[in-house]
Amino acid sequence: VSAFTIGQIFQMLEIATAFAGKLFEINPFDQPGVEEGKIVTYALMGREGYEDKRLEVMDELQKRVVYEV
Repeated sequence: VSAFTIGQIFQMLEIATAFAGKLFEINPFDQPGVEEGKIVTYALMGREGYEDKRLEVMDELQKRVVYEV
């Protein structure tokens, strides 16, 4: 296994992803949750300017029901 063959495998998988997206009529390169994930992460880490979002996230987490078995 070489760096070249690993690159070939990655390229093949990227093409397969694009092809599957076309078949299922979705955009496989669209990442709508990425920005929201960044904002939530910043809020939970205590970054300045995200205090309101932190309160919102913590409130939602408190509402979640935990099922124990």
